[in-house]
Amino acid sequence: MNSCLKVFFIADGVSPTGRLIVEKLSQIGHRVYFGIHPSQDAVAMGTSVATAMPLDLADDNSVALASTGLLKAERRIDTIVNNLRDPLFGALEMVSPKAAEAHLNATLIGMVRLQNSFLPVMRAQNAGRIVTIMPRTNLENASLRGWQRAVRVAKFALSEALADELDGTDISVEVIDVPCFEKNRKRPHSDLDKDMHLTTMPDSWDYFVRHIQNLFAKMPSADDQSDHLVNALLSQPQSLKKFQKKELYSRLNMLFKPLGLGRSL
Repeated sequence: MNSCLKVFFIADGVSPTGRLIVEKLSQIGHRVYFGIHPSQDAVAMGTSVATAMPLDLADDNSVALASTGLLKAERRIDTIVNNLRDPLFGALEMVSPKAAEAHLNATLIGMVRLQNSFLPVMRAQNAGRIVTIMPRTNLENASLRGWQRAVRVAKFALSEALADELDGTDISVEVIDVPCFEKNRKRPHSDLDKDMHLTTMPDSWDYFVRHIQNLFAKMPSADDQSDHLVNALLSQPQSLKKFQKKELYSRLNMLFKPLGLGRSL
């Protein structure tokens, strides 16, 4: 295999954006594997240039089988992409603990399962990228974003912790924060838009549905999102650890520059 071409594992290759990422990376010539839930048909979802693998991130054995299958075929892994969607909308008091537990087992613990299944090989290679994609939905109504915000913060914290653990290696841990909704699209404001800043619970299910429909009206295309993500995946790795240090030094310089101490940092 050409040394410039990489082996990718995309956790979710079924969503519209995920499937486009798989197709675009494959068309360039990269070796791409992607996960689909075991309830779906892996053969039907596969392509001539990418390989679909049954994957349930809530199940240890499923994750182990997927990683083992890829490593048996390729003998290496360059990039794993955790792009599993976070469809858990609602305030903390709206979602039952049982539903939240099931969701977190797949999205958060599943994120750890996935990276841990490939980390021994990445350590042996002393190379690799672990990328977590976190879409921003810009939910302005606080009653709809409680769990989603909690999951986002937890994902970033897990990535930050892993970056600390891998400090000193050539394994990069990255978080790509992607807006799901366009901020500047010109569109007539509806009466519903005027209510976006409510901080109380929606009065009815109808309000909730109309609110979500209004948000989806602002979405950029899956093609635009996938272009952004593919460009990021093919660009120079931006290690979370290095980024944090750079950001810290930048802020310290801003703080001490008025005192004439900025140059010493």
